[in-house]
Amino acid sequence: MIKENEYLLEMEKITISKNIYSMENAAQMVVSDKKFINFIKDRNEYTTEELLDFNYNSIMNIVKIQNNNPNIEHIRFYVDNNNINEIWPVVFSENRIKNKPWYNEVKRLKGMVLWKFEEIDQDIVDRQYKYIYENSAKIMLLREISYPEGEHLGIIEVDMLLKNFLPKMYAELSNQRSQMFLLIVKETFIPT
Repeated sequence: MIKENEYLLEMEKITISKNIYSMENAAQMVVSDKKFINFIKDRNEYTTEELLDFNYNSIMNIVKIQNNNPNIEHIRFYVDNNNINEIWPVVFSENRIKNKPWYNEVKRLKGMVLWKFEEIDQDIVDRQYKYIYENSAKIMLLREISYPEGEHLGIIEVDMLLKNFLPKMYAELSNQRSQMFLLIVKETFIPT
């Protein structure tokens, strides 16, 4: 029984490492897209054609990154540029997150990754009806993006529901006398 549970824990550890890598890689692919970053950075107003090109190319590339990583729930970029309109499901105004408890901490880290746990995957768009899903707790990768160095552009969020991040914790175990759970000692953690 001990060997079986050690094996299950080791498998979960491997899954967590793989998911961390997927989330970090997705975030890095977005911020490495110079066309996307330059568009977000530019303070000029855009023509309709430029907005359509941005939507059909840069935004769709990010959606493809998300679709190629089905465990990732959202890739969001909260932009600090009033000339950029929100483009669902990726680009949102940074004003939507300024009241979040983690906002100032992300900015204080100046580009270092912050990992946060949230009990509910709240809809970022203010709608008349709020959707609350069972098992919607999530783990979030948050990172401030500055380009060039020191010029704040916004914050990227890549998140994954815990049921995907920790699948064995939510799965039925073959041994009915066992139970797997996660204990977070601190709400904020930075994996090594």
